This record gives sequence, C-alpha cells and structure tokens, in this order.
Amino acid sequence: MDSVEATRLPWAFSQQLLLTSAEFCRAARDRSLGAVASVALDEATLRALYRLDLVKPLLEVRARRVRDLVAEPLPDEDERPLMSTYLLEVRHALKAGRLADPDVDRRRDTPRFGRRVGDSLRWWNGLLYSPYQLLALTQFRVRLERRRYAGPQFRRVYLGPAGQDDAGEARRLRRLTIALTVLETRYRPEATHSLSGLKLEQWERYRTAFDPTATLAALGWQPQEVVDETERLLGRAHALDPLGDWGPLVRRALGRT
Repeated sequence: MDSVEATRLPWAFSQQLLLTSAEFCRAARDRSLGAVASVALDEATLRALYRLDLVKPLLEVRARRVRDLVAEPLPDEDERPLMSTYLLEVRHALKAGRLADPDVDRRRDTPRFGRRVGDSLRWWNGLLYSPYQLLALTQFRVRLERRRYAGPQFRRVYLGPAGQDDAGEARRLRRLTIALTVLETRYRPEATHSLSGLKLEQWERYRTAFDPTATLAALGWQPQEVVDETERLLGRAHALDPLGDWGPLVRRALGRT
C-alpha cells in the first residue's frame, strides 16, 4: 500500500494533521529534532533530503493527472464535513487523479521548496508531510549535523552521498510512516486518550468494523514485523528521552496525580 491508497481509507489523517514543508520544519524545531549544530531544519535541507531519496513528502498534490480518477464516494464522505484546508485539497486531488506518492509517482525535476520574492500569499508547492516522518530526522541526525551550505544566499545544502544502508533505512521508515497513518485512527485515540476529527460514536463504529488481520495484509506486514518494529521504536524512544532512566518513574508519578 502506498500513501495515495492509504488516503482512500475511512478517516485517513483524522488524528494527525498533514504538514506543509514549512510546518514540518517548525515541527522539527519544536521537538528539537532539527536544531542540530545550532541550525534549525529548513526547507533547503528538506530539498537535499528529497534529492537523496532519504525523506520525501508523504503526498504531493500536482497540477496534472498522474493516476486514475476516483468516481465513487470516499468511505467517510457523508460523515466528514469538517476538514483542514490541505486535507480538502488532498481529497479533491485524489478524486481528480492529481494526488501522487512522490516515492512511487516519481517526477523528473525536483519540486520547489520555500517561497520566492513575488509569490502570492496563497503559494504552496503541493507537498505534504506526516508528523510520523519526524522519526526519519532522528535516524539521519548525524548526516544533518554535518551538512554544508553553499550557493547564492546559502540556499543549497550538501549532505554527502547516500549509502546503501541509508536507502534501506529510508524505505523502512517510509513504510512505517504509511503503516502508522493507516493504523492511527484505530489505535491512537486509545493510546493518547484523545480523539480528533470524528465523534465518539463514529469512532466506535469504525473500531467495531476494523479488521486488523486484513489491514496488516493490505499493508504487506507480517505480525512479527509489527513486534520487531515496536521494539525498535521503544528502544529509539528510550535513547531520545531527555529524562533518561528517570522517564518511567516520572510517567508513573504523573499517572498518580
């Protein structure tokens, strides 16, 4: 399953908002993931990550058709009147065949990152990231620390050549991002005790109809892969936790207050 196919699922992107390239940079800064070597993540770095196939947007709204039209209504179309502007754009592009998975529907040129003088306030490059892709920034953090700026006004970023291990890791993380996107509506509200984008009764109907076996099969995942990835993520979270070994104690204390 690619990211465009995931968009066709009911209540897709209801729990986590899609982010423009500028918003993705701000999200990384807010989480201190892009603030390496005293330089925050910027769109020039995102462009370099794109060119190396390390971190590409989850979705791209294009001006021309790249896929078949979607004539039938989307599964949640009648129940989902309120959506963000960008999600509306995504769904309109999906039905018009203009929604692309940049990793599958490859383009010859590199899309533009960042505004230019003279752009209207409504300018947008059509690129959208998932908050789950912030995981990739932590994986490539050493490479980001060693980046070099060049060119007019230092708008070009050099990250060095991507190795075979980098490419494999990028594929794994993108596959994980799509899986988390598909699974979040079912499991994130229970994990965070917070529900967004739909009413409780709508979510309860969705939860009742949800088939985990069929969903994993559609994603192309085996149950053991889920276990392995969970252990990897928990280990990574522990390494990144600023509280270190105090983390479990603090969370237990907060749970009792």
